[in-house]
Order: sequence, then C-alpha cells, then structure tokens
Amino acid sequence: MARKEFVSSLPVVMVADEKQAAKVATAVETPEPGGFRVGIWIGMLIGMLTGGLAGAVTMLLLAPQSGQRTRAKLRRQGVELREQMADSMEDAMGQAGDRAHQITHDVRRQAEKLEHRGQVMFDGQMDNLTTMVEAGKDAVQSIRE
Repeated sequence: MARKEFVSSLPVVMVADEKQAAKVATAVETPEPGGFRVGIWIGMLIGMLTGGLAGAVTMLLLAPQSGQRTRAKLRRQGVELREQMADSMEDAMGQAGDRAHQITHDVRRQAEKLEHRGQVMFDGQMDNLTTMVEAGKDAVQSIRE
C-alpha cells in the first residue's frame, strides 16, 4: 500500500504507446534493488546524528554545574546512600533480633505449658496406677485370708 500511495503521488507522465507506459509504470512502482532502502537508512542515520548533536549541545548549554561539581555531588550522595543503607541494615537487624527474642519467649512459654500439662497427666496416671496397685494388693490379701 505504501508503494501505491507513493506512486500515486508522483506526477503523471505522458507516453506515446502502451509499451512505453508499461516500462514507466514498472520503473516507478519497483525501485532498483537496494535503492529505495538505502535512502531510508541514510535518512535515519542523518536524523540520529542530528538528534544526538542537538542533545549534546542542549546538555552543554543547560548543564547546571561543572563536571568537578557533579563528581563531588555524586561522591557526597554516594556517602549519604551508604550511611542510609548502614542505618537501614542496623534497623533490620534490630527488628530481626527483637522478633527472634519474641519467638524464643513464646516457644519457652509453650514448652512450659506443655510440660505442666504433661506433669498433670503423669500425676493423674500415677494416682490411677497407685489406686490400681492398692486394689490389687487388697484383692491378693483378701484371697490369702
């Protein structure tokens, strides 16, 4: 479609006969191999170079400070960032330590509860066993008598 639009925008050529008209139409519709594409690449290259040059000039004209100041600012910001990271890491480590302490405390409390429940169950079973042993002894005594 792009070729037909391109062709239709060309001026009309007056020709004498149909053979000559076919040659002109073929020549206009089909560019020589690589001829049309080379033009696109050259245009793109010129556009990129022009854009790059305009960007570089704009950057130089609008630069707020010299390169030395920029490097010093970057260095200062790097030090500040390093300090912020150190503070953040200390905070994270403190929070992790607090959470570990809380978990340890909760686990100990649960272990104590389980130990107490186990002791209560053990004492109950010991009472039952003692009662059964006493009943067994009484039964043996009554049989002997």
